[in-house]
Amino acid sequence: MLNPSGAETSQRSPFKGFIPFLWLALACLGGIVLAEWLPIPGWIWGICFALSVGSLLLAWRLPPSMVLTHHLRNWTHFNQRMPSAVLVAAFCLGAWRYAAVRPIVSPERAAYYNDRGTVQLV
Repeated sequence: MLNPSGAETSQRSPFKGFIPFLWLALACLGGIVLAEWLPIPGWIWGICFALSVGSLLLAWRLPPSMVLTHHLRNWTHFNQRMPSAVLVAAFCLGAWRYAAVRPIVSPERAAYYNDRGTVQLV
């Protein structure tokens, strides 16, 4: 952009550091929504989180000459600014957190008797 004096000025985007955080937040929210729809236990989400972090660490630490490293780098998109394994980890972390705090509805809890007609609690 040119200013009135003819010198070029640069514009700085106010969203420069915001976009990676946006993708991480959307991945986490997606995990929460999926955990609401699918009653998968929290330990399975924890295993998925560990696998995604493990694949990212392997892609980072193994030498590039190995065939496995080549496949891991392609799968995790390791050379990009936001590796997909980080987004999968945020997704699984959000789902795990939701599954970990979801109460178990049993006859000992008042929520068990929702929509079951008239109930008297003593």
